[in-house]
Amino acid sequence: MNFLLIAQVSSAITTLVGIVILAYIFRSLWHLEKDSYRSVILYLGLFFLITLMSVASMTLYHIFDAPATEEFAESMELLWYLFMFAALIYSAYASYTAMRFGRSLHKVEQIVSKKYPAVKRKRRI
Repeated sequence: MNFLLIAQVSSAITTLVGIVILAYIFRSLWHLEKDSYRSVILYLGLFFLITLMSVASMTLYHIFDAPATEEFAESMELLWYLFMFAALIYSAYASYTAMRFGRSLHKVEQIVSKKYPAVKRKRRI
């Protein structure tokens, strides 16, 4: 069984699916109003872009992993690790932004619930 071929095919499929998903993420941004929710989706989309660049580097590393192209493959391997490290760091920032947005929504919910208390209804079973 040729494990290199399996790695090449699976990484190429992953890259292609990632490109399609990334296109849908950025296409969906055009339909959102310019507010903090759009910013959160944009930050998470950028995180996905950095991760996809890492996966694309991994794909090139697996495809060009031959003695004749060893130097190029090593460069792609280095890019693979650098982009994964950058994605890890950027995910912390994007997660912080998403948490901050969630906290602001929670505060709005508390204010609304204090101002307009909900009518207690009987639950139907």
